Amino acid sequence: MNKQFFIIVALFLMCVGATARDYRTSGYMGFVEETTVTDFGKNTFGGVNTTHGYQINPNLFVGAGAGIIVNYDKTDVIGVPIYGDVRYTMLKSKVTPFAEAKCGYSVADVEGFYVSPALGVDIGFTEKFGLYVCLAYEHYSIGKTSYSYYGSYYGYSSYKTKDLNTMALRVGIHF
Repeated sequence: MNKQFFIIVALFLMCVGATARDYRTSGYMGFVEETTVTDFGKNTFGGVNTTHGYQINPNLFVGAGAGIIVNYDKTDVIGVPIYGDVRYTMLKSKVTPFAEAKCGYSVADVEGFYVSPALGVDIGFTEKFGLYVCLAYEHYSIGKTSYSYYGSYYGYSSYKTKDLNTMALRVGIHF
């Protein structure tokens, strides 16, 4: 049984790899994705990201985007990441793995540096339209300045950072 399954999977992958048509032509491309985020047991977050930019060639996309992250447990907005995005699609076929990196700054309650590398699979239905799913690591470096006052006199200020590390599952479409 395992041998038959392996053969079927291998034949499927060969057929997918044999497709010669470019499913990602040059020009404008947009992405809209739903994301579910966890910080490893403490909280569950969710949100929506949208990214728009230029497909340089069948493999390379460069763009910028923004999102909104909501804490499901407390039902409040915790972050609005604004980022640049680079995506590398590995094969010129309908079904292909990709690597992506988002880097920018988050505002709202979670304010600070934002970076999110991801690995996923893209399924192209037409030259521009497709569906994708990916697993991403998200890092927020949150900075906060605190001030101390002594009576009516200004004392000192300090800047502290806190890191928020999460894993995200993203499901989206591109057009």
